[in-house]
Amino acid sequence: LDTKYLNHILTENAVGRDQLYQGLLELDLEPYPSVTNFVSTPVAVNGRDVMAAMLDQGVQINAWADPGYENTIRITVGTEEANTACLAALRVVLA
Repeated sequence: LDTKYLNHILTENAVGRDQLYQGLLELDLEPYPSVTNFVSTPVAVNGRDVMAAMLDQGVQINAWADPGYENTIRITVGTEEANTACLAALRVVLA
């Protein structure tokens, strides 16, 4: 097991996750706490509609399909640049 690489990846993931979490807060959203490689948040509209609009912006995210979470989106942690682009596209989509 390459623990040095594992720790690097875990650190990079945590930094990216925090960037997304803070960015979602700045968009007046209420993201769920996460220790994974993604952040989920409720949105005011159907998550599938947000997912489609984000794809039109060139950014792929996921929508939850589970009952009770239809207005929830899931964003996978990426690089700093990818996270920045995702948050910018989400700002446009939610405006």
